[in-house]
Amino acid sequence: MNTDTLDSATSPSPIAPAYIVGGTLHPDSPRYLERKADKHLYDALLRHDFCYVLNTRQMGKSSLMAKTAQRLTLAGRRVAILDLTALGLNLSPEQWYLGLLTTLANRLGKRKEALAFWKDRSGLSPLQRFLEAIVEIALPDPPGHEGEGLTIFLDEIDALRSLPFSGDELIIGIRHLYNLRAEDPALSRLSFCILGVAAPSDLVEDTRVSPFNIGQRIKLDDFTPEEAAPLVDGLGINGTALLARILYWTGGHPFLTQRLCFETTQRLTSGTQLPTPDTIDTLVRELYLSNRAKESDDNLAFVRNRLLHSEGDRAAALTLYERVRRGKVVPDAETDPLCSLLKLSGIAKAEGARLVVRNRLYREAFDHKWIIEQMPDAELQRQKSAYRKGMWRAALVGSAISIVLVGLTISNVLNARRAYASTEEVSRQRETALTSAKEADIQRNAALLSGAEATRQRNAAITSSQQAINSRTLADRKTQEALRQRSAASESARKEKLASLEANQQRNKALLNEQTSIQSLKKLNETYGKLNNAEVKAKQEARTAYFSSLNLFPRDWTVQNIRRISDTLESTPFLSEGGFEWGYWNRLCHLDLKTLDTGTSDDNSVAFSPDGKWVVAGGANKSAIVWNAPSGRKRLVLTPTEGEVTSVAVSPDGKRIVTGDTKGVAIVWDSGTGKRLLTLRGHNDSIRTVACSPDGQQIATGGDDKKLVVWDAQTGKSAHPAFKHPGTIDAVAFSPDSKQVATGCRDFKTRIWEVSTGEVVRTLAGHGWFICGVVFSHDGKQLVTASGDNNAVVWNVKTGEPITYFRGHRNQVTHATYTADGKSVITCGLDNAAIVWNPFTGKESFRFRGHIAGVSSVAVSPDGAYVATVSRDKTARIWDATGDHVALRLNHKWGVTAASFSSDGNTLVTGGLDKTVRVWDARTGRSIHTLEGHTDFVIGSAFLPDNRRALTVSRDGTAKLWDVKKGTLLKTFAEHKNAINAVAVSPNGKLFATAGWDKQVLVWEVGKDHSLYSIPYEFGLKTIAFSHGGSLFVTGDEGGNVIVREVATGKEQYRLVGHTKPVRGVNFSSDDKFIVTGSADTTVKIWDAQTHGLIRSINAHQIVVTSAAFSPDGKRLLTAGYDNLAKIWDTATGIELLALDGHANVVEGAVFTQDGKRIVTFSQDHTAMLWSSEGKSRQPILKPSIAATR
Repeated sequence: MNTDTLDSATSPSPIAPAYIVGGTLHPDSPRYLERKADKHLYDALLRHDFCYVLNTRQMGKSSLMAKTAQRLTLAGRRVAILDLTALGLNLSPEQWYLGLLTTLANRLGKRKEALAFWKDRSGLSPLQRFLEAIVEIALPDPPGHEGEGLTIFLDEIDALRSLPFSGDELIIGIRHLYNLRAEDPALSRLSFCILGVAAPSDLVEDTRVSPFNIGQRIKLDDFTPEEAAPLVDGLGINGTALLARILYWTGGHPFLTQRLCFETTQRLTSGTQLPTPDTIDTLVRELYLSNRAKESDDNLAFVRNRLLHSEGDRAAALTLYERVRRGKVVPDAETDPLCSLLKLSGIAKAEGARLVVRNRLYREAFDHKWIIEQMPDAELQRQKSAYRKGMWRAALVGSAISIVLVGLTISNVLNARRAYASTEEVSRQRETALTSAKEADIQRNAALLSGAEATRQRNAAITSSQQAINSRTLADRKTQEALRQRSAASESARKEKLASLEANQQRNKALLNEQTSIQSLKKLNETYGKLNNAEVKAKQEARTAYFSSLNLFPRDWTVQNIRRISDTLESTPFLSEGGFEWGYWNRLCHLDLKTLDTGTSDDNSVAFSPDGKWVVAGGANKSAIVWNAPSGRKRLVLTPTEGEVTSVAVSPDGKRIVTGDTKGVAIVWDSGTGKRLLTLRGHNDSIRTVACSPDGQQIATGGDDKKLVVWDAQTGKSAHPAFKHPGTIDAVAFSPDSKQVATGCRDFKTRIWEVSTGEVVRTLAGHGWFICGVVFSHDGKQLVTASGDNNAVVWNVKTGEPITYFRGHRNQVTHATYTADGKSVITCGLDNAAIVWNPFTGKESFRFRGHIAGVSSVAVSPDGAYVATVSRDKTARIWDATGDHVALRLNHKWGVTAASFSSDGNTLVTGGLDKTVRVWDARTGRSIHTLEGHTDFVIGSAFLPDNRRALTVSRDGTAKLWDVKKGTLLKTFAEHKNAINAVAVSPNGKLFATAGWDKQVLVWEVGKDHSLYSIPYEFGLKTIAFSHGGSLFVTGDEGGNVIVREVATGKEQYRLVGHTKPVRGVNFSSDDKFIVTGSADTTVKIWDAQTHGLIRSINAHQIVVTSAAFSPDGKRLLTAGYDNLAKIWDTATGIELLALDGHANVVEGAVFTQDGKRIVTFSQDHTAMLWSSEGKSRQPILKPSIAATR
């Protein structure tokens, strides 16, 4: 930052340009957009916390610093901003620290004192002098300003790495000042804020020194659509759509977003045509995606240079980026220098626990081709070689079995077909090895046979020699014969020798083959071992990918990407192990009652019959389809002879259906038989909208020929001359008294006409795009318009002034309707959503999510029970319009501080600060009883196993036993001397235990009036639980102690030591092998109940953990906390799987049903909420029968 003084940073702002491209924004600039980081940083520094804001370039760090400095100054804080790049680089430590101190002193008006101090301490090191000067010169408040404190901003902290000496010592010195707070309270008024392009691990490079581990990290994210909304103001009449397209490319990147807004305004001032979203695409290609732009743009150059700065790690960095770009699960490892490099270059960001490409613009600019071009040649050759070796090895070793996970977020799992092929290869290798073994046996037998033959021939030779010796005494006439026989014997001996040698060779060969066979079998076993290991690894990777995908589900849910959630869930049910989180998301993906196949992706409309028994919508084959509601069974298919149906309406008596088609013809049908009653011809182009008047006497049609025609509903004749418009008419609606008709036109205006005269009585202007839908309120005093500018507006019909704006759709709003009671408005749009709004406040109440393409129309049944939507995804859906679809909300007058389920899960008891105990139907949320009797807050509750009786405890010092079926009090237990905070019932239901502020636990027998025994404690108690075997109980107290005792005697068995603040939740696992505890120290800990050792500690909630419990199967943890959340965790890994976000205040606790399928959370916001994982799977889509076509 180039700000020399704080005064210059807080001086009045000149007239601000429309958009600021680069540099530090003036604190008073109207173009400064606040983010979450603004509040987090200001609040932290106001508390004198040490903070650091570390991120990539052009993210608004300096602007954030200037704005926060201004706010702190206005709050009375003394502030100094030190830009480390302004000091220079080629300096000695003495020069550099003196320069830093001088700059600080100048900011505070203490230059003279600082220089004198520096001179007097010449014997100390430069760092020591600087730190002591902060404490003795800078920190003391001027007279009259006591208690203000000092905040020092160190900007461009990465400049430390460029100094000719180590900058580590400055960071170490700051940490030293922080640690001295315990000794010197005055230092608690000193705070630092470090800003720059660095990772926390970069702040101290010397590995022999402890890393920087103090302070609060302030996360500076890209603009959300809500935060960027003020930028619409300078983008003209179509600003909302233009900004949406800009964010589509930039993802909210501050610099990129501001620049594209600026360039768009240049088109506005210099061009003759109104910019459109296509204009933004053209700008992006010109400014960033052309070859010239890629080389010259400063922002892209920084990303490129930072990523490629080191040839040594370039290949690894590019390889990792390619994995991120392909959607592979790359964990956001803070200590991994490559992950830090990707984040600090700006090309990637952390989203949940993984890295993702920062925005679509970077994805396109730094694509696969660019990665290949930047890869070092040696690395390319190595990868090619590795690839060839990998292909060769694959034939011998085999690949790992993989699990196909559908969706971009789970693309790192191994391919199942390759695994199958590998299995086949292993089988072939085994057969080959067995064949080799058999051949070895055959060769060995052959060698033995050869040896036997050699022995036989040797014996024959001996016999022949003996005969030759005996024949020597014969006559000379036999001499030649004897010589011949001796020669034959010699030949036989020679053959014997050769046969023996050959036998030995055969034997050696057989032994060699046998050894080869053994080696083959050994390799085969190794292959099977590798295959088994691969299976285990594949399952682990699949489970990791599943967990990673869960982190993306909330964002997918917000942006209506229901398909990705649903497809992921259907691919991974076996990975969830029956976890609550899988069922929860699966239920949310299938909230509709019925899904009906329309057979067309064209925009169309939908309407209910007056009795709500059937619904009609445009469909395939040019038709309109009539379904029974809510069964989804088809009744009729209405098909015009000429055009395709574009819109539908139902008469007030439900006897007729009106359709408009692409040939400009409107047809009136008998809704019972499908017979044509009237054909209305008067348009010369497509009809886009039709409506029936509430009195049933008129029909209105409008379309592409820019005409509105009002027809006599009985005769089919035009009742008036056509009402001409300057553009296509996309929407029409009658007023409740049928005397007026409103039209929505593509000139961005809505007109209200007097039907009898054909005169315009009111023109409503203010939208920035086409008017797609209009609807009157039930009393006719308001009119709602839906527009392609992503907004809907409630207007005062009499004055023509806007009353309420509905801003929440991310794409065109296509239709709007009032609910049956008139208290809500429902809109739908091309962002795949239908949204329920409060028409008086403009606040969103609920969203119907499930469509996977734009929703073109919405209708409500007259009784208010059902909502119907029709979508470009070729479906119409019928929804339950009653209740809260995400969770049932149960209300108390004050905060709810206790809740428990009956063992069968059918009944729920809650207690609260209103001193009442309430009994509910746990499945419907229906209130059964309100029980009164406690005279102070109800703090705890527990059911007995009979599902009929429940215990409650109160701050009035009593425990009460209730018959929840009858709603009557059975017994009161009063031996505690102060508030009772917790109650637990033994598994057999015979005993219960109470724990309270009076520092004692009392154990009771349910049928008796007095406790069996009491146990004194050193601290007050907040929580208690029995083991499932019933022989032990565990307590947590305000001293952070967890103590396990024997139920029979109350004798202490052991303690679990580790929490540093009060323990608020304890629980045994269902097999009693583990204990979970939750504490005000923000952690949840899992302990081994046999060894008493700590297994895992989880930083679960931002402030206090109020409860902790295992799921019935022990595979999940359920926690609640002061951060208004309840969370589900994987017990084995400690990974967060789901956050239940619905409360507006502290969540006092969370409890599973015994089957683990439902959860109750209870809060200081006066509500308990019932969350469910029970729901339907993807249902078959009901298709109409063409045989029924009329």
